[in-house]
Amino acid sequence: MRHFSSLLKLSRVFTAFALLSLFTAPVQAADDTYTTLLNTANQFRQDGKLPEALQTATTATLLAPDRYEAYFLAGVIAHQQGADADAKPLIEKSLALAPADAKPKIQKFLDTLGSTNTAPAPATSAPPGPPPLDATTKRKLDALLLIPGEADAATDPDQRKQLLNEFMDKSADFAQAHPEQTALWVARAAAAMELLQSKAGREAAQKLLAVPNPDDKTQKVLAMLERKGWTEAVVTPANIVIADLNLTMVDIQAGTFTMGSPTIEPERSDDEAQFHVTLTMPFWLGRTHVTQAQWPAIMDTTIQQQTKAGGDDLSGEGPDFPMYDVSWNEAIAFCQKLTQRERVAGRLPVGYQYTLPTEAQWEYACRAETTGPYEGDLDTMAWHAENSGQIAHKVGTKQANVWGLYDMIGNVQQWCLDWYGDYPGESIINPTGPPSGYLRVYRGSGSDYATGMAVLSRTARRGRDGPDRRHPQVGFRLALSPAP
Repeated sequence: MRHFSSLLKLSRVFTAFALLSLFTAPVQAADDTYTTLLNTANQFRQDGKLPEALQTATTATLLAPDRYEAYFLAGVIAHQQGADADAKPLIEKSLALAPADAKPKIQKFLDTLGSTNTAPAPATSAPPGPPPLDATTKRKLDALLLIPGEADAATDPDQRKQLLNEFMDKSADFAQAHPEQTALWVARAAAAMELLQSKAGREAAQKLLAVPNPDDKTQKVLAMLERKGWTEAVVTPANIVIADLNLTMVDIQAGTFTMGSPTIEPERSDDEAQFHVTLTMPFWLGRTHVTQAQWPAIMDTTIQQQTKAGGDDLSGEGPDFPMYDVSWNEAIAFCQKLTQRERVAGRLPVGYQYTLPTEAQWEYACRAETTGPYEGDLDTMAWHAENSGQIAHKVGTKQANVWGLYDMIGNVQQWCLDWYGDYPGESIINPTGPPSGYLRVYRGSGSDYATGMAVLSRTARRGRDGPDRRHPQVGFRLALSPAP
């Protein structure tokens, strides 16, 4: 009986190969891209690379959904893989679209699907696999998995990165809806590691760790994730809100990124040499700058008094405007008073204190897993030299970055905790800058630069000044970080 079943299946495959001649001639005159996809899928099939063949044929169905050839080819390949349940709707679709002269032979092939003479497989104790996807959903999955393959074939690094980013964006919702699709999570994990997207990588790691019997490829990817420290379960802390100050602190997960800028980045400075950073502890960062309403609630001065003491003119005034004309020393004093206030109120997480972000924490949060010169579209996300009128504006009126932080670039610049100095030039964990110095770092560019200098609003750009100096374009943003 087993020998007869094998012969029956083999005869169906031969029948399918013969039927492929139904559309060989018409395809040669079809659209070039569609023709290329079909020919490539056929070549993959002939080489025995059935998963790649099915992915390519599926892409052809999406390109030309009104053509019958690609549906038929995809059905034949699915049948060769032993997935008649997936093959049948594809062949039915092909039959509905086919011209009259092709329909009889397609119908004959369709009639053979699902009729088997094999004995039922013996029961096993292996864990059940994921439920089968319907034909439409499976085509979507196959089309998504084709994108990393296109990235692998790309010879230009920028094109490869673009394709991987496209894959991560397009597959995000599908992956959430289908957590059982291991192949998709493996591909997302690999792309996340290459793109240094730690959140996505950690999420993929947790999905893959739950796979009951991971194959060799899954185990290899998990080993790579473990070496990056991304397999540990991450507890996402909630945002912290200090209601009476109208102050929200956004939770930021631990992770890794490349700090600084590449040598080819326009307008870069010599003090931006790239190096790899690992932040091992989560922290919180203010959703916006500290505002002119929040400052006097903790300190004893107003924006008018600060600007007068600094010998400066007001550059935007109101409760929802960023506080500026604040020295580094004064910003630290604000943090210390707020820490004491919240500790007494019992609202301070154990082992944490309000402070300024380290330069690494600031750039990590500003980039929010981006790698280019800017955190996003500059006009959409920042008040900069060419759209601000060279004054401060209300906080939170531009688009936030993907981590929910406003005005990381533009409006007024922000003090960081570090002394200014050269970057280390090597990978480092939880960097805090030089142990001593004369100047403190501020980041975020600003809105007071001369017209035509919006290019200075780069993520990697660094500023510095004395810790006792006030400036009408420098304010600060709170961090809630582990106490030393």
